[in-house]
Amino acid sequence: MKPTNPIILALDYSELSEARQVLSKVRPHIGMIKIGLELFAAYGREAIDLADEFNTQVFLDLKLHDVPTTVKKTIDVICSILSKYPGEHFLSIHSFGGREMCEAAFKTAQGSNVQVAAVTTLTSMDDRDFRGLGFRDGRSGIRTIDAAYVAADCSNERSIYDAQRNRVLSGMSHFICAPNQLPLMRQHFGDDVVIIAPGIRSDSEEAHDHARSKPASFALKNGATWIVVGRPITQAPDPASSAIYFAEQVKKFYG
Repeated sequence: MKPTNPIILALDYSELSEARQVLSKVRPHIGMIKIGLELFAAYGREAIDLADEFNTQVFLDLKLHDVPTTVKKTIDVICSILSKYPGEHFLSIHSFGGREMCEAAFKTAQGSNVQVAAVTTLTSMDDRDFRGLGFRDGRSGIRTIDAAYVAADCSNERSIYDAQRNRVLSGMSHFICAPNQLPLMRQHFGDDVVIIAPGIRSDSEEAHDHARSKPASFALKNGATWIVVGRPITQAPDPASSAIYFAEQVKKFYG
């Protein structure tokens, strides 16, 4: 189901006052806020309180990647915290943590108002990075799909590596992938899964540290459920005008 407004604003700050200031200007034009490691490390639960202050859902982008027991215990705590804030919230993990870790995350969050979303591959990584990690083909698209299948099938007893790809999957349904991999993700997983696309910029914007970024129009046309926009709004001379620009892109391509 499509959200009313698919724009997630990335609050990549170390000062809560800066996050609050930009939110006060752009809140009518966004659908959710993303609290990443920087702001969460600085303020913890106080950063999450922005959800209550600005009446919005939270994407807590912590990219958990640890042994299954540690991830389970951490998600228990996070679900307890987020249960006090209305609406459905997102929490990110790394699918490269493996099937058991993904299963622990997925099952721990079931029944809560938190949806665990699996990071497939970071938008900062390109084919050269994957070759450097020992993947001979070095193709980011293949790595994205492989990682997504691990999370999507994490609740099956058999490893995904032994499974037939055309069987019914049992596991996670929320994924995070670079916008250029959206068509491939939709090809493999169809329209029922939720896909969050970070690294979104305007048509004329620089990519910054996202090796596989794309304009909002590309992501929206190619199947993103949510798009994450940070610096194009937060570092704009007029954040409100920039947020309105992205909201207009949504109207064109998202319905």
